[in-house]
Amino acid sequence: MISVIDYDATYHELQAKRKFLDESVQSMQDQSDHKNNQALIKLTTEQLKQLKLEKNTQQQKYSDYINQVNEILQRNRNSLFNLHQKEDKLYQIKTSLQSELLAFIPSVGLRHKKLLQQEQVDVKIRRHKHINEEKLRQQQQLRGIGDQEMKQISQNLSKYARNDEINSPKQDDNNLENGSLVMSKSFNQSQPRQIQQQSQISQNLTPVVKNQFQQKPLRGQIQSQLQYEGYEDDD
Repeated sequence: MISVIDYDATYHELQAKRKFLDESVQSMQDQSDHKNNQALIKLTTEQLKQLKLEKNTQQQKYSDYINQVNEILQRNRNSLFNLHQKEDKLYQIKTSLQSELLAFIPSVGLRHKKLLQQEQVDVKIRRHKHINEEKLRQQQQLRGIGDQEMKQISQNLSKYARNDEINSPKQDDNNLENGSLVMSKSFNQSQPRQIQQQSQISQNLTPVVKNQFQQKPLRGQIQSQLQYEGYEDDD
């Protein structure tokens, strides 16, 4: 008896087995990829945590360093201020003893008077120099903040110009020009104040004292006035 082979049934059976094997292989591949992805995510998360910890550590070190520098600068300013106070007190003592010294030493009275007057001028010069240095330091600090703000504004204007370049390029150019005008105006306005301060310093450093010297009262002391003829500063 001749057996008949059903090729269609055999083909469908083999196709079903192949599909099952393909699904099994794909499932195993997915599981392997999932495990690899989980391991990679875990490693990346740990690395990010480590980088964040290092970043926070560096920021803390930098903050501590800045605080130390600010403390040192503040101590220096306080020391300089205390030194000026001591110089003022010393000058007050010398001024209070001036009449007695001139009475005991009449032969050198004029020279002693000039020395006291020159010392008073030097004290004023040092005081004004310290005040002007402090003002200049504050102006430089404010100027640095202003430069950062103007830089940020310029960057924003440039970004706005790039975004709207197709629609309104002329308007963006005007915005950039206005930004430049604002920066130029801010810089020009700071120049007269610097020139005025330099003029005040030059007036305070005038080497020749003429006609009359008026001493201002210093911290509760009685106002006194020194009358003398003009003299030239050795400096």
